[in-house]
Amino acid sequence: MMVFKSDFTLSDFEEMCVLEQKYYDKTFVTSAEETYQWYLKDRNTVRACYLDERLMGFMNLIAIDEALYHKIKNGLFNDAALTKQDIKTFDDPISKYLFLSCIVVDEDYIAYGVADALLLNYIQWLDITFKDKFINVITDNVTEKGCRFSASVGLSFFKISDHESFVYSGDYSVFKETVIKRCRRNNLDK
Repeated sequence: MMVFKSDFTLSDFEEMCVLEQKYYDKTFVTSAEETYQWYLKDRNTVRACYLDERLMGFMNLIAIDEALYHKIKNGLFNDAALTKQDIKTFDDPISKYLFLSCIVVDEDYIAYGVADALLLNYIQWLDITFKDKFINVITDNVTEKGCRFSASVGLSFFKISDHESFVYSGDYSVFKETVIKRCRRNNLDK
């Protein structure tokens, strides 16, 4: 059975980093030490799925302010350089934007619907905790698969960044409804 985890140690982040490096060029991967610092600033920046203690996949969804949102949207910010100073906590009044900075699923578990399950887990938590606080969601994709995924969750292509990635953005309410519909279609909302 798939189990969600949201309590982590540095060694968990090292394991996530190894998984991420299987699929992404190292220039786009933030170090385990830095992503652990994000987590220490706000323990809601990461969710992971496990099956029998094995990491299936993980996701970084980060609350950001309007200034960083516009830097990313204009293609002027590579999230590999994101530090804990750049992120906001989810409960900070100025964090009205969400940055889906990373979603990685081990290829052995693609058929399990891990990406959708992680998104649904986050959306359910956001709805309970923050209701309609967030305005927009943004991604900065470095793979074709990431671009297809972003489009499939209701985000629209905006531009190619200065570091040759593909920026997608969209309204949070559309993103939320699209993810919920996807999960219903795939029977993940049970």
